[in-house]
Amino acid sequence: MVTSPIKFGTSGWRGLIADDFTFASVRLAVTAIAEHVNSKKKNATILVGYDTRFYSEEFSQLAVDILQQNHIKTLLCETFTPTPAIAYEIMRRKLDGAINFTASHNPAQYHGLKFSSADAGPALPEVTKDIEARAAKLAADGGVPKSAVHHSDKKKSETVNLRNTYLKRLEELVRFDTLRKGKAKFVVDALHGAGAGYLDGALAEHKISARAMRTDRLGLSLNLPIFRGGALRQNLHAQNALVDQALAAYEATVLAAYEEVENALTASTNEHLRRDALQLGVESARRASDLALTQYNSGLVDFQTVLNADRQLITLEDSLAVSDGEVTANLVRLYKALGGGWSVFPKE
Repeated sequence: MVTSPIKFGTSGWRGLIADDFTFASVRLAVTAIAEHVNSKKKNATILVGYDTRFYSEEFSQLAVDILQQNHIKTLLCETFTPTPAIAYEIMRRKLDGAINFTASHNPAQYHGLKFSSADAGPALPEVTKDIEARAAKLAADGGVPKSAVHHSDKKKSETVNLRNTYLKRLEELVRFDTLRKGKAKFVVDALHGAGAGYLDGALAEHKISARAMRTDRLGLSLNLPIFRGGALRQNLHAQNALVDQALAAYEATVLAAYEEVENALTASTNEHLRRDALQLGVESARRASDLALTQYNSGLVDFQTVLNADRQLITLEDSLAVSDGEVTANLVRLYKALGGGWSVFPKE
């Protein structure tokens, strides 16, 4: 039995461009998906989207050609589109699913394909296993040759832009007015990905201060020597090791920050409790001082008793003043531990 060259992970199939992820393997995967879709429903409608990676548009057009050849109606995103927008469009239009060309967080040398079902979530294991089995059978029969795929009539291919409908939905879920009143400032790092123009655009449209960075599209250079006897793969492993190292350093920084915040919170809580106890002690000492003075005026105690009561009151008041200062200092430490730069919203 031929092993399927298409293997779905937790969220799609991914592979190195020109090594695992090729036009031949994409033809195999999309044809298997088309067979699966047709086995469940006739005259289905599938959305095809893609991110900013190398050859995304060409892979997406190939998917449209294969789906239409298998009598499946297609909607093709007219530009790169983030996965959440594709998921929302499935639900909004009540589509039968989507094929999304993306490798998510993987380095630029990778590409990938996600298949989403009608519920807009990643296809369940029983679905991906069926697709893998179909791909294995196709591979055993010699694959899907280029000549077997006919280019679709672009006039029959409906294109869609999901940005406006997705941002409109976002406005219903996010309290942009609260962010604006808080006068918060944001930095949006698009990482050269498909999300460029979405979050930063939404913030700008609502007059919220936001600086966008890395919004341009980067792809693999056309003069990249793809076949170099495994050198590219080894270089990729080295780069992944650097990423892992940076991630470990980031995790250590986050843990240290959590510890700093936890310590500040503990100190602040304990000092508040101490101050409350001192406040009760001052009130009790003040009553004792007043009682001692009354008893002295009545001739029941000597003046030394009055002095002792006053001394105790002054000691507690001094401790309370110190505690008040420490409470304020702890609030400052907590503010700094949380990063600072924010303020409590004024009451309206």
